[in-house]
Amino acid sequence: MGLERYTRHLSLPNFGKTGPLRLKQATALVVGVGGLGSVSSLHLSRVGVGTIGLMHDDLVSRDNLHRQILYTTDDLGESKLARVVETLKHHNPEVNFITYPHRLTGENALTIIRNYDLVIDGTENVQARQVINQASVKLDKPYLHGAVNLYDGEVSVLYTSQGPCWRCLYPHRSGHGLEKTAEQLPVLNTLPAVVAALQATEAIKLLPGGRQAPDRASAALQCASYSL
Repeated sequence: MGLERYTRHLSLPNFGKTGPLRLKQATALVVGVGGLGSVSSLHLSRVGVGTIGLMHDDLVSRDNLHRQILYTTDDLGESKLARVVETLKHHNPEVNFITYPHRLTGENALTIIRNYDLVIDGTENVQARQVINQASVKLDKPYLHGAVNLYDGEVSVLYTSQGPCWRCLYPHRSGHGLEKTAEQLPVLNTLPAVVAALQATEAIKLLPGGRQAPDRASAALQCASYSL
């Protein structure tokens, strides 16, 4: 593994030359590669996370293009998953990408998430977040939650053995017809990139090789809200 790519990280406190080597052994799952997941996966691949799982089952549409920065007009009608993997490989061919061209469900969540150090939420609906939360709680995996709407965004680091879970924070979000679909949600185009960058930053701090690893106790609960 060549370290030249990561030169600007090598002098960071508590990172050093061993940081990239440990991150090479790390694994992260990104559920959804739209406005949030496409950006967080880009940052994870650039920092050299060794294995990144990517999950999505949708195609690129024209209304995606104002905020989902890894896609272009030439990608319309193409699989988001295929396009994002091709793009990320150009940014860092040293990363191993594992693709899941389907949705995360209660039936497959435990089997998939158990293989990763943490999971990043790039979804846009309550039902998916409930599935991620339930599996993360059972497996004691850090869950990096992110959400955007209008001019506002939120990021939460949820690690159940050290603090509350997503359901603890939002006990009244049922996911039964109360939330608009992703196509209906208005959002400023810059906001997903801001929130996703923060998700990726917190993920890197938690992964082996990151600033806070191997001590994850500081991940008990970190919540932040942003309004532009």
